[in-house]
Amino acid sequence: MPDNGYFAAEIAQEQLIEKSGIPFSLVHSTQFFEFARGIADEATVDGKVHMAPVLFQPIAGDDVAQAVGRTAVGSPLNGRVEVAGPEQFRMDEFFRQALTVWGDPREVVTDPHGRYFGGELSERSLVPGDGATLGTIGSVSRGACRARISARGAGDERRGCYSRASSLVASWPAAVVRRRKSTNSSSSGSVYRSQIWSMTEFMPV
Repeated sequence: MPDNGYFAAEIAQEQLIEKSGIPFSLVHSTQFFEFARGIADEATVDGKVHMAPVLFQPIAGDDVAQAVGRTAVGSPLNGRVEVAGPEQFRMDEFFRQALTVWGDPREVVTDPHGRYFGGELSERSLVPGDGATLGTIGSVSRGACRARISARGAGDERRGCYSRASSLVASWPAAVVRRRKSTNSSSSGSVYRSQIWSMTEFMPV
């Protein structure tokens, strides 16, 4: 999506990391379940939620946290790893069901030109390629989802339905330098190596 400044900035950031000469790992994640309400709000025009009928494979923040943790303490990949949720949906159908469960009266309009934060989507813009690591936390059954939200209150759907919310992940910077401790056989004992790791949501193109 060249018309989206955020994604253009993320691409520029990754290019700088790749050219830095520092070992690195990049984690590309699909959209978080926890951000679903914000996506719906951004897509609302004149009180209606305009969603493109494209593939959508959201992931729980807890699953992303595990993937980033494993990557950060592992050997540098000098490349990318993709992580995604265990289930694919049609984006318009997912949000139609989600708004129903939330008790949100807004109508979801299937709009092939519905924009995602300013840019149009193709069929596979928001889903990974082959070989992605899949999370284990899904959207659960529709009935169980409704029951949990009813028991906890409509405002608590992030913890009650889609996943155990991981606010820590949402607050992490897009790229940080981690110092990873390792040991060797020299008399000096421990040595430290710097590694850049980066986590970002999928960047539609």
